[in-house]
Amino acid sequence: MCNFRRDRGCVATESNKGIEKVGSQTSPKLNHWLDRLVAETGSDLLLVAGASASIRVEGKLQAIDNEPLTGEQIEAAVLPALTPHALEK
Repeated sequence: MCNFRRDRGCVATESNKGIEKVGSQTSPKLNHWLDRLVAETGSDLLLVAGASASIRVEGKLQAIDNEPLTGEQIEAAVLPALTPHALEK
């Protein structure tokens, strides 16, 4: 599930059952972040404007990119993966 706010970013949580890609397409950047989340057996992907993309592994945050994200970068990566219903909210 991803709760997206244009000004704040996105927080996605994956379960032990894996991440479900429900949108019509995913961006290469989002795929990269999700692949790192799964590879590190993380529980959360945190995308926040002004901070580096991070994952939570065993309760600790771990940066997976070096550069801080902008709201526009987060939006470009996440919005294509959302369902039409999610985009309406």
